[in-house]
Amino acid sequence: MLFRWRKEYFERQLVADERKVKSTPSDVHSEQGQLRQLKERIAELELENDLLKKWQRFLAEQRRKNSRS
Repeated sequence: MLFRWRKEYFERQLVADERKVKSTPSDVHSEQGQLRQLKERIAELELENDLLKKWQRFLAEQRRKNSRS
C-alpha cells in the first residue's frame, strides 16, 4: 500500500491537497512567489513525514503481534 501511494505521489497522480494554488512562472521571481513555493514544499514534506510515521507505527504493531504468537 505504501509503495502504491509513493508511486502515485511521485507520478503526480496523488495530490496532497487539491486546494493548493499552483504558482505561475512569473510568481517565481517575486518574494511572495518564492514564499508560496516554500510553504507548498513544507506541506508536502509534512505529509510525507506523517505517512512515514504511520507506516512505522504499523510495522511496530505487526512486530508486536508476531512476537506474541
